[in-house]
Amino acid sequence: MNEALKAGVLELRDSGSIDSLIAVNKGDMPILFIAGMNVHAEGTQSRVVVGSHLVPAKSKTEIPCRCTHDVHPIREGHGIMTDVEHYGVASPSVRAHTLGASTADQSAVWGKVRRHRETLKSKSYRGKPVIAAAESSTRHSDIQARAVRMMREELSKVKPQDRQVGLAVISEGKLMSLEVFDSVETYRQLHDKLTARFASEIASDKATPKAELTKLRKEMLKQLRSLSVQLQVDGQAGTYHTEKQAMNALWDKRRRAVHYCMSHF
Repeated sequence: MNEALKAGVLELRDSGSIDSLIAVNKGDMPILFIAGMNVHAEGTQSRVVVGSHLVPAKSKTEIPCRCTHDVHPIREGHGIMTDVEHYGVASPSVRAHTLGASTADQSAVWGKVRRHRETLKSKSYRGKPVIAAAESSTRHSDIQARAVRMMREELSKVKPQDRQVGLAVISEGKLMSLEVFDSVETYRQLHDKLTARFASEIASDKATPKAELTKLRKEMLKQLRSLSVQLQVDGQAGTYHTEKQAMNALWDKRRRAVHYCMSHF
């Protein structure tokens, strides 16, 4: 999505419903929208993408979404801004509700957005609050952006490695998420967005003890081994948010995992 926005071949419009956006692909290649991608909007409600979708070349597609902008009017047909720096991925707690239609309850998404904002008001990083107690924005992308700015120096040190196709995130003794993609190039295109999405979650004055890191590393490797074979599946793009779904897809040769996400296990 970000590449297409930069190239000027993707147009986003408000559908008039908080449950979707209209994506117009003017280019010659399909465009990938991954589950949990924030769509920052001025003048209407910001959204988060539900499920992962490929928009075919030269086509118009309605993309399922949920609103992440609490108590804000909506404007049908309104063009969505194309400043790609505002586009990121929602925090894990919000994104957990976007991996499939059955989990994408709008009230739950709004609840997670509110709780995420309040949690960050109580967290500190290097002795400073992650966001100010007086912060009034109800837009999830605004809250994410403030945390990213606070941790910009640390995030800039996290560079993609040779042959890297995924990312594991550990915070305060918990393995928060394991993200695995189909190729080095796919991951490289999303590296900055993925690391930034965890900024608000990992901003903390508490370090994870080395013994816990070793234990979590073993757990992470176990999960990766269970994934290694299913990433070879050929066919159509799919998104899996449980190990059972991923393994079932291995036997369905019509599908192929573009993105595997296992959050909060």
